[in-house]
Amino acid sequence: MHSKMKRSAVLVLGAMAACHGQWQNPVSGLLGDPTSWVGGVVPDLNPTINSVGDPFTVLVDKLTFLTSPLNLGGLGSYPTLLLSGNTLNVPGLNFASGLLRLENGAVLNVTGSITVNSTGSVTIEADATSSIIGGPIHVHTGSLVMNGAIPIKNKMDVNANANVVLNGTHAAIDCDISGDGALQIVGDLNLNAAASCNIDVDVDMMGGNILSDATDAISRTLSLKSMNVLSSLPSTIAGVDVRVLSASIASGSLAISPNAKMTILGDLVAPIQNSALISGSLSVLGKIDLSKA
Repeated sequence: MHSKMKRSAVLVLGAMAACHGQWQNPVSGLLGDPTSWVGGVVPDLNPTINSVGDPFTVLVDKLTFLTSPLNLGGLGSYPTLLLSGNTLNVPGLNFASGLLRLENGAVLNVTGSITVNSTGSVTIEADATSSIIGGPIHVHTGSLVMNGAIPIKNKMDVNANANVVLNGTHAAIDCDISGDGALQIVGDLNLNAAASCNIDVDVDMMGGNILSDATDAISRTLSLKSMNVLSSLPSTIAGVDVRVLSASIASGSLAISPNAKMTILGDLVAPIQNSALISGSLSVLGKIDLSKA
């Protein structure tokens, strides 16, 4: 009799978690506060923060372990999940809208993966003292904007018509970015000389820079699918030997520092009416198209 009652209680708790897995209102609160969740229960199964309405913040105020992936955002929902000086351990993060912010040494430990399915953009923001540990990042739809100083060390795959936007300053530590989407560099991508970094996506230079920790010599070789200079702001390559299958420059400039070089294995398209400029050590093995569009 006792064992049957115990099994029944476990099933009831599971059923309650499944029924009460949603954040109640678009009102700020603590992740572990039962009153913020539908039914007054902090869910163990499919916790979902997607209340529709004004922006709101959910604070992780202590060391937290979730046993089910966390669902953040949705159509008409604008949540911020804030980790400040604490650690959130979670099997996965499904990200549809809103902001994930880490500060004051916070840690997001994802044992599974971070998945972005958005009709617009989602943002991850972190200071230099915080970190994201764990599995791959899948960007299926929309834009993943990375602000602050997030090290790029997770494996990423970026689907066609999706992109990852790098703002701020990001150290590339054994990164692996692939797919049919784009990596847009607005800030700095710093390549560590001792690390490995594979970027097999289209790269859009949006006034950002590809750098290494070398000061007077080339310390890294980086192979790219394509590079497109799209911003009127200047971009720079320094300390890196960049090899790219094809390139285009629509506006602005790309400066290749004396301690860097760039080799285009295919064609370069740079319409002359766009006042585009590439300076420094450049080799083009294919055609150079300067014709007017």
